[in-house]
Parts: sequence; C-alpha cells; structure tokens
Amino acid sequence: MIPARSWRHAAFGALLLAMGAAGYNNDDNDNQQTQEKTGMTAEQRIEIARSFLDKLGALDIDGAGEYVAEDAVMLFPFFQQPGPYEGKETILNQFRSTLPNFWERMEFHYKAWYPTVDPDVLIAEFDSKAIKKGNTGTYENEYITVFKFRGDKLVLIKEYFNPSRLNVDI
Repeated sequence: MIPARSWRHAAFGALLLAMGAAGYNNDDNDNQQTQEKTGMTAEQRIEIARSFLDKLGALDIDGAGEYVAEDAVMLFPFFQQPGPYEGKETILNQFRSTLPNFWERMEFHYKAWYPTVDPDVLIAEFDSKAIKKGNTGTYENEYITVFKFRGDKLVLIKEYFNPSRLNVDI
C-alpha cells in the first residue's frame, strides 16, 4: 500500500520533469508557437483530454475511443496489474471489462491542466467520485494523468492514482 503522501510526491515529481523546471511559461506567445508547431492549441488538447475523461465517466467507452490512436499505450505506474495496455482495442477492452462492471457512473472534478514544454504533452490533475454498481457506495480518488498526443489523438495515457483507495478487483 502506498501512502497518499508518497504517491502524490512521486506523481508531482513526474509532473515537474515533464514540465521542465526551466523555461516553462504558459503565456499567449507560447500558445501561438505551440499551435504553429502542432496545429493545435493547449486549449484544444485540454478539450480532447476532458472529453475523453468525461465520456469514460459516462461509461461511453466507444465515444472515448474516438480520441485514442490505434497504437496508443496506457499505463498505471502505481497499480499492480497487467500492463502496459498497448493498442486502441486493448485499451478500450480494458475499459469495457472494468468500468461498467464496477461503476454506475464516474464524475470528474478538474483541478488543473498543465501544458508542458513539449507541445504534445499535457498533464491533468483531477479528482473522481464514482457510484458503485447497484448504488452500494462511492469510490473517490485523486489523479495526475500525463497525456501525449499525435495530432488530435492520444498516444499515451499514463495515470497516477492512489491504488490503496481502490476497493474493487480489477
């Protein structure tokens, strides 16, 4: 079991590395340069990541899949389970075999979005509240998720969460 403080420190360490300690700046000029390099703004990437998560929360797995690249990879670094999940269908099948079996729905509260010095990488900080199947209780957790994009598709979903709060068998 990983104490809440330890997982959060490790996740924020990864966040700082991804952001690049020197040179991180989220001003309009940087956003314009990012759009010129990638064809997308940070706000557009945030909208894609938010839509992906919101569709998962609504248990619309196929809808969430619209945002996932065919060769995407999904990792849960602090969770002892099979993985990484490689390929869109493998990722979606993992969601199909878990989310609807455990939750009625999931609601996400987005705390912060962190564009990084790599215009293809976006980091999200958010909380979840899920209603367990049959309304038998709730599940709540905190997340730091690293999203990597190729164009408008997710190619990496690296989710850090506190596995000691997860009280279902995945």
